[in-house]
Amino acid sequence: MSLINNLENKFGRHAIPGLVNIIAGFQVAVWILSKFQPDFLEWLTLNKAMILGGQVWRLVTFVFLPGQSNPVWMLVAVMLLLTVGRVLEETWGAFRVNLYILGGIVFAAVGVLLQQTPDVGAMHSIWFGMSIFFAFACVVPNYEILLFFILPLKVKYIAMLGGAMLLLDFIGSPALRLPMIFSFLNFFIACGPGLWHDFTQRTKVAARRSRFDSAQSPNDSFFHKCATCSKTEIDDTTLEFRVTADGEEYCSVCKPKKQA
Repeated sequence: MSLINNLENKFGRHAIPGLVNIIAGFQVAVWILSKFQPDFLEWLTLNKAMILGGQVWRLVTFVFLPGQSNPVWMLVAVMLLLTVGRVLEETWGAFRVNLYILGGIVFAAVGVLLQQTPDVGAMHSIWFGMSIFFAFACVVPNYEILLFFILPLKVKYIAMLGGAMLLLDFIGSPALRLPMIFSFLNFFIACGPGLWHDFTQRTKVAARRSRFDSAQSPNDSFFHKCATCSKTEIDDTTLEFRVTADGEEYCSVCKPKKQA
């Protein structure tokens, strides 16, 4: 993380604010142009043969391909992309969002140039959009959107569904594996460590609770105990307990003191 901080200190002033919104605007423009000239979309895809033939603009223009052809779903997709861009920039800042998008473009291009299988067409654009949405789901997993404008649904569940569909494609389509891995490298690098840390912490807590539930303990036994003050949930029912990065558990009173 210190490397990113150093890069931000040096180059942060060159970051483009609202970059995701700019991409959304280009997608709208491309969608409109495609209604008059459908073949126009073929000039923007991330195609290895065409890139090696000199059409280097494809290394960037694939992110401008609209993910939907239906006008209603296109409007929904653009509105969601605008929301995602706003939340990510508020959380990460413009520089980190720029770096994430640049990483997605570079990794996708590398994956295409390395693949030996036939071109996968516009899939790179779809994967690029999903990598941005997955980052959004990691930042605000409990953010609710209205599915079909009616049903409130947390973005983490939508991301899980999308991830399951990608996994099925990955298993069932060997030709997609290499470009798919590279298309999501920016997500794995940016969000993977945090997801793994959360997973390991939940696993530790679940294991401790399992041991507690299976034990034949007296009625005054406790499950949580603060490593600083030794208080348990029996001593004070208002206390909350958290396991920190050092593997110890602290109550809500002592944890700030420990962090300070």
